[in-house]
Amino acid sequence: MAHDIERAFPPPKDTAPSPTAPGYHDWHQDRSMRMIARWLGEQGAAAELIAEVGALVRVHEGGGWPDAELLQAADSLSFLEVQSELFAARVEAGELEPAQARAKFHFMYDRLRDRRARELAGPLLARSLALLPDDDWIKPTTLTASREERKDASVRTSKL
Repeated sequence: MAHDIERAFPPPKDTAPSPTAPGYHDWHQDRSMRMIARWLGEQGAAAELIAEVGALVRVHEGGGWPDAELLQAADSLSFLEVQSELFAARVEAGELEPAQARAKFHFMYDRLRDRRARELAGPLLARSLALLPDDDWIKPTTLTASREERKDASVRTSKL
């Protein structure tokens, strides 16, 4: 439940990498691991439990062994079920390109190794993708395109 705990405590401004930056997952996992380990220690948890939970949280984006694969699958399923609306809202607000949201949805699905998790995630992926605008024909250049190019784009779009 606490594998993404760091997101509940935003870091000081300009200290976190962009979620699309290389190394973001490592930063996110490490920060979450440190927070949950500290909290467990404050609760008097055994060192063995702290180490086991910390190890799982540290790899929850990539998996690596059966328990880690299970956590990663839960993370992907939860993301596709809960976070897709947030990403769609960010697209609508102009904070995120549709292609970026689409890539994130596919990433969360594609990383699943467990057959049953993939079966459960399939409909969630389809629902998530349906929340996004179809931007294949709508490009910023359409606004400045010549009259003939706009007419051609309009014909293609009307055939959808």
